[in-house]
Amino acid sequence: MADTLSLAYLGAGPFALPPLRALFASPHEVVAVVTQPDRAAPGRRRHVNPVKEAAVEAGVPVFQPERIADEIAAIAATRPDVLVTASYGQYLGPAVRGAAPQGAINLHGSLLPRYRGAAPVQHTVWNRDVRTGVTAFQIGRGMDTGPILGVVETDVQPQETYGELLDRLAELAGPLAIDVCAAIAGGRVTPRPQDDSLATDAPKLTKDDGLIDWSQRPERVQGQVLATQPWPKPTTFWHRQPDESTLPNPARLGIVRVVPADGHGEPGEVIDTNKQIVVATGDGAVRVDRIQLAGKPPMRADAFLNGYPLRVGDRFAAS
Repeated sequence: MADTLSLAYLGAGPFALPPLRALFASPHEVVAVVTQPDRAAPGRRRHVNPVKEAAVEAGVPVFQPERIADEIAAIAATRPDVLVTASYGQYLGPAVRGAAPQGAINLHGSLLPRYRGAAPVQHTVWNRDVRTGVTAFQIGRGMDTGPILGVVETDVQPQETYGELLDRLAELAGPLAIDVCAAIAGGRVTPRPQDDSLATDAPKLTKDDGLIDWSQRPERVQGQVLATQPWPKPTTFWHRQPDESTLPNPARLGIVRVVPADGHGEPGEVIDTNKQIVVATGDGAVRVDRIQLAGKPPMRADAFLNGYPLRVGDRFAAS
């Protein structure tokens, strides 16, 4: 069929599944799926790999190499025209890219060259960007530096978490992949070099990035809270003045939702508990609208104040 390709799809994790499903439903033929090896998650008897399960359900051969270079001959034997990757997590060297005549394209969750790296969506949310998207680009030697083949854009919602935005971008990535593959097949694609002078980095977050830095400006605190949900989860430690509570001091809290507010004080200082929780930050304050005590479900600020002895002068800190 005109304007169609056979492709090997390389992906793992939640961002990779919607594009794969979209490609299965498209005129393009997915001849192989490459994903990460099965590894049991803590507390689970078996590993759940939705990308693998979708491929098995579709009757497509699945490869799960520790190193993709070790199985590239078998993958190449499926005769893909192009490799399509999304959140795969392994470097594709020249031998791997050469396994398909049209090379390899990647679906990246940002408007490149902004946010090159492993965590573009989290950095988008943390930095309070109002516009983002998915970029399809030709994979080359550098990290996310190859020429751009196609882009889809979307607005970032004011209270959108990292997980929510990731899910939306994953849905947008599927139609983009279909269109780019069709353009490659039809000889209509025009690669556009990235402007390296506009590049920014998006390194992978660590567990410690969930510890809220109250010295940031209010908008950045809000960004951190949103960018670390569902992982590594925005948390702080509540240091209380002497009281008769049986709670540990400090007590670990989850901060689920905040908005910039009026007020000033030392960063992390609780400055208002009159039916609301306001915490000072760098050059301002935030109102905490939803909060969670360790081991308890999230609750509204007014409900928390009715049940726990939070007082003006208490402090939130990273440890």
